[in-house]
Amino acid sequence: MPSTAPTWLNRALQIHLVALAVLGAVFVGSRHETVTVPAVTAMAAVVALLVTDVLGIVKLNRWLGNGIILLAVVWSLREFVRITPEEKLMAIASMLCYLQIVLLFQEKNARIYWQLIVLSTLEVVVGSALDLGPQFGLLLALYAVIGLATLMLLCLYRELRPLPTEPLAAPQKSLPVWSLLLGRPEISKTPLNLAATVTPALLIRQTALLAAVTLLFAFVFFYSTPRLSEAAWLGGFSGRSGLTGFRPEVRLDQRGRLHLSSQVVMRVALTKIFPERRSIELISEPYFHGALLSEYKPDEAGGRWLPWRPTVASPDRPRERFGGMMRAGPQTTISLVREDIVMEASTVGLRFAIMPTQPYSEMLTLAYGGSTPREGDYAGPARQQRFSVATPAIVSDRQLHGIPNPNRLLSPSDQLAFAEEAERSLAIDPSRIPRVVETAAEVIRQHELTAAPSLDKALALERHFLAAGAYHYSLNLDFPRDPALDPVEDFVVNHRTGSCQHFASALALMLRSQGIPARLVVGYKGGTFNSVGRYYVIEQRHAHSWVEAWVPTEEVPAAELAGAPSDGGAWYRLDPTPDRDQFITIAKETVGTRLAQAFDYVELLWRDYVLSLNKNRQDEFVYDPLTARAAILPSWIEPRAFQRWLRLLSRRLGFDWGPAPRDRGGRRAFETSLAILVTSGLILLLAVAYGMGLAWRGFQRWCAGRLAVSRATSHAPAFYRQLERVLARLPVVRAGGQTPRELATAAGTRLLSLDGAALASRVPADVVSAYYRVRFGGCRLDKNEMQAIEQALAALNAAVRQKSPLRQQ
Repeated sequence: MPSTAPTWLNRALQIHLVALAVLGAVFVGSRHETVTVPAVTAMAAVVALLVTDVLGIVKLNRWLGNGIILLAVVWSLREFVRITPEEKLMAIASMLCYLQIVLLFQEKNARIYWQLIVLSTLEVVVGSALDLGPQFGLLLALYAVIGLATLMLLCLYRELRPLPTEPLAAPQKSLPVWSLLLGRPEISKTPLNLAATVTPALLIRQTALLAAVTLLFAFVFFYSTPRLSEAAWLGGFSGRSGLTGFRPEVRLDQRGRLHLSSQVVMRVALTKIFPERRSIELISEPYFHGALLSEYKPDEAGGRWLPWRPTVASPDRPRERFGGMMRAGPQTTISLVREDIVMEASTVGLRFAIMPTQPYSEMLTLAYGGSTPREGDYAGPARQQRFSVATPAIVSDRQLHGIPNPNRLLSPSDQLAFAEEAERSLAIDPSRIPRVVETAAEVIRQHELTAAPSLDKALALERHFLAAGAYHYSLNLDFPRDPALDPVEDFVVNHRTGSCQHFASALALMLRSQGIPARLVVGYKGGTFNSVGRYYVIEQRHAHSWVEAWVPTEEVPAAELAGAPSDGGAWYRLDPTPDRDQFITIAKETVGTRLAQAFDYVELLWRDYVLSLNKNRQDEFVYDPLTARAAILPSWIEPRAFQRWLRLLSRRLGFDWGPAPRDRGGRRAFETSLAILVTSGLILLLAVAYGMGLAWRGFQRWCAGRLAVSRATSHAPAFYRQLERVLARLPVVRAGGQTPRELATAAGTRLLSLDGAALASRVPADVVSAYYRVRFGGCRLDKNEMQAIEQALAALNAAVRQKSPLRQQ
């Protein structure tokens, strides 16, 4: 049935539907395996608006459209059973796009509009499973505003449908004057002209108000609803992310060109703790430790560096599973810098930090000198890891070189472990690399450092690689090599060109040839400093290898030692790679880079305060400031207090849902018994609320009835009270809770059943209508109307007197 809605309303509804279709395609296409289908959907929405809605050139038949829809569903889901869950999601997204395209080219009516709205909403649901970045939040807010406007337009569109025509009434007999005066007025059945009252400006104003209230409610509800779970929900497919630039080992047989990846690995914010709290940007590039490689193994393919696991362990410091040193107690210093680290998904299970580290508050800490914890050692989101530590390695906005050995030689087992690592860090086969050994000795002789301290020798060897023109850093490893030589020997003797791994390997072996314990460190160097959010963004292209040489503590300058001195010496950082920065560092900061930094900061805030808002973060950022600092909410509203009350209640009822001691990964009873308890409590609460609602509505109806009776008897006009007195002789008496109109209906029915009183049967209804006009409409009856009422009541009184039961007796 065609609509009588004004043209602007139809066009506005069509434009809003096209906007929803385009947004739905954007949601789906953000992470779709192919953007062809979503892009075609967006273009089809715009084309359909022109050729179908505006020009009316192309309009698919309903049955033809249904057939195409059936074929699209079958085609999209043809291999639905055999594909992976991710592919199933993509198939559903494609099917929604196909259905939307078909509906867009059909003639629009209320049914088609509703179906398009439902399809676009389902596309948003699919999009939420594909990507939950900050752009999703912005698009979702825009979609909510447009969706509310679309629903308002659609409701108005449905209200403006034409009313069904009624047949003409049969001509009536001549009626008395009083009947014509008191009769019900004729009302036109033509539809209302809402176009004069409902204007585009009014719709825009109401939509904006409704959208603002909706978004405000969603914001307050999202942040204020207590979370009982520790797990954060993060979007996207976890299998699509991973570290590809960093490896926990070094292989020197790589060929081809090394491609720098811009994949973000982590974000690190450095904050000075004492005496004033301020963010820090280092003068030089920071070094973030990953894995320690102490064992060099030549093989047929070349050579590789591997992490070393000690065989000696002290009772209080067990052996590390990954790396070369044991964990140590925290260092002591009065100058600490806090490291807030947010890491993306990692396939190597490592955490990175500026070493050494100190415990910070109650947060997870790292101990330098060995492995960093793997993912299984802590609880965290599936796609993001965050932790905070403090380090004494930053002084005057500069990272120090010397790291005290965590092994302080406090026990015989510590001394055995120290000797074992020193032996491993000095392991070398001079027969495989004779020219490397010779080159190191020649450098020491040239600088007359034969009897010099170990640190002076190490610095001289580092400068050997950094001399201008002596060696060349390159990302292109396709150059002639001698397969008969060790890769390090071939690097030093022949081509002298390589990556940071070649330079670090050569320096480490040269140090060992001079009796200086040395090892490789793989991690990240540098990063792009985000001046908007005041943090470093470390990408895969910042992956780097460098060397740490062991030297006695007394050889390290006090200004270069990070933390308290150790009897076990110190590990001194050496970086022999020349000219690396010109390949890694991006150009100077421009407007474009500032804009990119702003977007990156928005993404970090989105992850922190939306996707990662678990119970602990909600307590820290929402409830604690309100209850402890601002004292706005009482303490019993806190989620922790609510959880304690739930625990106490469950134990009294025989449930025990607390985690078992030392059981970090075991199954919790919350999944079974407490779930039943909470579900039953919620059902009971809903039942009580529903019962109270019914009781309240019944009480309101009872009060309204009493009030109506009271008002009717105290404020009724004289002619209405006379009507009730006349009707009481029939007898028809108004019952409690009965309205005057219902009384008039009952009296009319009674009069129709009496002979000769049919004409008077309309009097009660006419008098009650006049009563409603006076009582509730605020009207004043003129002289003619009052005379008509008096004549009608007189006629009614005469008819009642003739048929009164008392008179018949």
